[in-house]
Amino acid sequence: MIYKRPGNEKISLENGIQITYATANNGQPTFTITGLPKLGQNEAYDIYYTATPTLPTNGSGYLQMSNEATATDKTNTAAATARVTLREALVQKSAVYNDGTGNVKWTVTLNADQQDISGMTFTDEMTYDANSTYDLSKIENFSVAAYNGNNWIANVTDYFLNDGGTYPVENNRFTVHFSDVLKKLHEQSPAADIEAYKAYKYVITYETPFPEGIAAGQSIRFHNLAQLGGFSATADFTHNVPEPPEYNVEKHSVSPNLNTGTGTGTITWQSTITYPSDLSVPQRYEDYADSGLDIIGYVDWIPDVYYEDNNQFIDNTHSTTLNLLLDTLQIQNAQGQTLTRDTDYTVS
Repeated sequence: MIYKRPGNEKISLENGIQITYATANNGQPTFTITGLPKLGQNEAYDIYYTATPTLPTNGSGYLQMSNEATATDKTNTAAATARVTLREALVQKSAVYNDGTGNVKWTVTLNADQQDISGMTFTDEMTYDANSTYDLSKIENFSVAAYNGNNWIANVTDYFLNDGGTYPVENNRFTVHFSDVLKKLHEQSPAADIEAYKAYKYVITYETPFPEGIAAGQSIRFHNLAQLGGFSATADFTHNVPEPPEYNVEKHSVSPNLNTGTGTGTITWQSTITYPSDLSVPQRYEDYADSGLDIIGYVDWIPDVYYEDNNQFIDNTHSTTLNLLLDTLQIQNAQGQTLTRDTDYTVS
């Protein structure tokens, strides 16, 4: 349809106006409109048409369409290009080196387009140095966050693990059936909206220690393949094997939800304590360590929001309560096993 402005007058496709369809040299379809009446000052044509795209069933699932048009008269030529994203990727994968832990941190984003993935299976497999298979049962700091389109939802990690809390690794391939995830969710949280979880976006993060037996300073290349249904994404990461990690604490925020509908936002904080197995026991603590008890003590400060313009803290802007802390506190070891409060650790 063609309209002329001002007045939004619909132009009849008769009276000498012709539309010619053709195929460009790159194989893409084109059409040309000729015979449009001359425009006067401050006049314009608006041209509307519909095209039907074919959605891919492989690759990452990401689909972006571009469209280019040109307009010419006897003396002038103008061109414009427009792009539109029709579908976000169903699976994405990336990696960075974590200085705090000395590991490679991987991030997998599933279902950014928020489709129904209840019948899909997620798999993740990794090799290094071309043909050596990485044992994904040795990953560390595994966590999963879900996004419902408005807010991040924490504490969905357990639904992606086996019943005993172990990693679902089959034949060196991390495998998660979303039908099982939804079943566990229904069993453990009957009030949860299962239909909504089918179309959530999930962000999975985990770390891989460097393989044993490779000298520090030697370059190593990881190759990772993540798949969701028939969609897939690869990520390659190369880094020198680091020196053994030192005792360290790392902290960052995850799953911020600043609009809870109550006037009070929430932020989930995550701390990672790196504790090398060969760390020597401090003097005077030998007997305590021999008893089998760990000697790690962790203290967390929760300062108020700092207002840089006035160089001062704003009172009562960042806090927690004992009940909120105990309800949300979760501690996992390097194997992804959740520790039990008052049995494995205490809070005071």
